[in-house]
Order: sequence, then structure tokens, then C-alpha cells
Amino acid sequence: MGDDSLTQVRDRFVAVNGDHPMTPEDDAYVRKHFVPAAPGAIDLMLEGRLPLPSYVLSDGTPMVPATHGTLAEVAGGLDRLHDWFVAFWDDRATGEEEWAAYLSGQYVCLREVTPARIIAKTERIADATRAEGCCAATRTTRSAAACSARRSMASSRWPGSTSCCCP
Repeated sequence: MGDDSLTQVRDRFVAVNGDHPMTPEDDAYVRKHFVPAAPGAIDLMLEGRLPLPSYVLSDGTPMVPATHGTLAEVAGGLDRLHDWFVAFWDDRATGEEEWAAYLSGQYVCLREVTPARIIAKTERIADATRAEGCCAATRTTRSAAACSARRSMASSRWPGSTSCCCP
């Protein structure tokens, strides 16, 4: 891995994700939860075959999840990863959009970045958005019973999720 490849990965990271200067606290957090990108992964990132780093430290080190690249093994190899990944969505266009998002390195909110986890996250966000809409509507009509029922339903599906609903 040469300095030129590292520079290209950093430049691509900024182009895709924006410039986010890291503080010493940010660096410490990322070092605790992520690992430096393996030398062999850098060229694969540039080829669009593995995700970009999730973070770039203030010293320029590209940081990735510890499982970076293991999804290719699950898919049966790097050459199969794209098609395997996209096949999780019924709509190919959505699968391709999620593939692009996956390659961006932006799924830092997921401990395990897999199509199943991405789909589950998307469904949870949609349900939370509907819950917020329900609560906004119940505030207007002052129907505490409706809001309470929605909060209970969300809580039973995702413990700790009631913060998205009105009190």
C-alpha cells in the first residue's frame, strides 16, 4: 500500500462523505471501536469492491470496522459480493442504492453491516417515522389513548424505542 493509494482513499472519503476534522476525543473513540484498514483493502476500496473507511483519523489513518471485508467471504468471494448483496432487495434499483451506501462507509451506526441489518434499520426508521406522525396527529386531537397505544406497540417491538413517541 503506497502513500498514493492512501491519499486517493482519503480524497475519495472526503468527496463521498465530506470533510470531518477529527478531535483528539473523536480519534480516541474511533480507535476504540474500529481498526486501521488492512493494506490489501485500500486498493479494493479504490476499485469500489469494498466500503470506504468509516472514519479517517486526524493523522490520516483510514479506520474500518473489525469485520471489514468479511461480508465478501459470506457472499462466496469478492467477485460475488455485489450481486449477492443487491439480491437482498426485491427492487434492484433499491439494492443498487444500498450497495452505493454500503460502499460509502457510512453505515457506522450498525455493529454488523449486512444486507439484513440494513433492511432492519430501514424498517425501524420507517416505523419510528410513522410513530412520530401518529404522535403528532394525536397531539393535535389530544387523544392520549391513541398515543399510548402506539407507544406500547413500539415498545413491544423494540424495547427502549418509546422515546420516539410523545410522552
